[in-house]
Amino acid sequence: MSRVKDNMITTGLSGKLGKQIVFRQWSGDTFLAKAPVMNLHLFKNEAQLENQRRFIQAVAYAKKAIANPD
Repeated sequence: MSRVKDNMITTGLSGKLGKQIVFRQWSGDTFLAKAPVMNLHLFKNEAQLENQRRFIQAVAYAKKAIANPD
């Protein structure tokens, strides 16, 4: 991670530029870093997947309940 000093163009920037560079603010300084690469599918465990399945079922039930006028 590199620190940006006295550069009026990049001072105060934060966010991602393309898929390669990230500008971050920390303690009032601007830092330039490589963009993180995340694959969210690698981090889901079985409990999270089960919760996701239950939520999908709940959404389907709610849609049916809203569609039913009774």
